[in-house]
Amino acid sequence: MSTLTCSQKKNNDNTNINKTMNKSVNTIIDSFKEKPYYHIKVKSSGVNFDIRINDLPIFRFFGESGGTNIEYPINTGILETGEQILTIKILPIKGKKIIAPENTFTLEINKKVTLGRLIIKEKLY
Repeated sequence: MSTLTCSQKKNNDNTNINKTMNKSVNTIIDSFKEKPYYHIKVKSSGVNFDIRINDLPIFRFFGESGGTNIEYPINTGILETGEQILTIKILPIKGKKIIAPENTFTLEINKKVTLGRLIIKEKLY
């Protein structure tokens, strides 16, 4: 009976680079005076939809029926300060060719900022 093992020398260079990058990013983020939390509030009935920010998928709903009533964070799609591009595709549910007049879709964009113990909420759209 014999046992064979092998191993490779662990490369710490990548680990050190990642730690340095994370430290740099965290330093930049920590220097911001305010750290806003953005989220969308979506209410829909009888429609499917695809929401993107800067062409990054944020939230999708593709059901055969029913609807949604959600609040969903969108910070992951915001890569830098400034104007953002919001794209919404609203589609009929599976098996339908049109969106009926009684079907609905509403969207709110909200921002919450925490400054110490103070929380400021603002409806943007």
